[in-house]
Amino acid sequence: GRRKLASPAMPRRTDKPVLSFVQDSREQLPLTFTPPKRREFSDGGVICYGLDAGDYSCEVNGELLPVRVERKTISDYFGVVGRGRQRFERELERLRAYTAFLVIEATADEIRHGCERSLVSGEAAYASALCWNVKTGISVVFAGNRRTGRDTVQRLLEEFAVHSYLKK
Repeated sequence: GRRKLASPAMPRRTDKPVLSFVQDSREQLPLTFTPPKRREFSDGGVICYGLDAGDYSCEVNGELLPVRVERKTISDYFGVVGRGRQRFERELERLRAYTAFLVIEATADEIRHGCERSLVSGEAAYASALCWNVKTGISVVFAGNRRTGRDTVQRLLEEFAVHSYLKK
């Protein structure tokens, strides 16, 4: 079921569409979003329920938009290019039905440097991200760190909402 995680303080009367961020109920380390930066929207807070693919999406006026974001920490990412590769590639196949993004909370250089707990080389992990981008069309974003990753996820969702929902 749908679970409201955070709601804005007494919303003012507005005719602006309400943008809510959707967090998958299985997300292990949830991001904390701020109210929308795009002024076209009023704040609908964060809603938590099971998404069919990805970790994050958004709703405008209660309508779930066809956008998904899969977020990975550097250790999660090395896990999915190694042991968890087959399962992750199935997840990427599900994401192809949407405008989708893979946001990695590391720089490209950090990925290329490798992860000491992984048998996968940094160069192979970096190549996998680029290969998945080409094969699936899912945009890969090397966000650098968790804070920038959060801001990137939020901004991608807001921009998608503006350009797909408001401009139709």
